[in-house]
Amino acid sequence: MMEEIDIGLFSTFIIVFFGVTLLLYGLGVAFSDNYPRWLGWVAVVLATASLITGFVQAYTGLSVLVTSMLFSSFSSFLTLWLLTMGVLMWRRTRVAS
Repeated sequence: MMEEIDIGLFSTFIIVFFGVTLLLYGLGVAFSDNYPRWLGWVAVVLATASLITGFVQAYTGLSVLVTSMLFSSFSSFLTLWLLTMGVLMWRRTRVAS
């Protein structure tokens, strides 16, 4: 019983935080003129892949491919994307002030 709850919560975490949230951030960057549009589309692609990974895991359970390989890869790349966006935003505020 606890394993099913764990899988459900982890899948929801992937869908909400790595899927929907970063998908919306990516779309915001892609449709803005402040940052490179391609950087936004990279986040959209990675977040969509994470969203699909979360749904697959929710329906099939934990697996080596989905949990260990795909989720780890997508979350690592999205973390690098967030770091890159943070650096770009920080540089932009330094120039503005």
